[in-house]
Amino acid sequence: MKYQFMQEHQHDFKIERMSQVLNVARSGYYRFIKAQPSKLMTLPLRRIKTGKLIIN
Repeated sequence: MKYQFMQEHQHDFKIERMSQVLNVARSGYYRFIKAQPSKLMTLPLRRIKTGKLIIN
């Protein structure tokens, strides 16, 4: 959650300062940024007639 906030506000505040204020390591933030999206997030989705999304 903190890393998400930092990512959303990286153009407003310095990463170093946000790390200090939020009491997190900068290395953790950069690890969060470089992390691969979860497998579920990369699966193709398609819409069926009911309007619901399903995973292929």
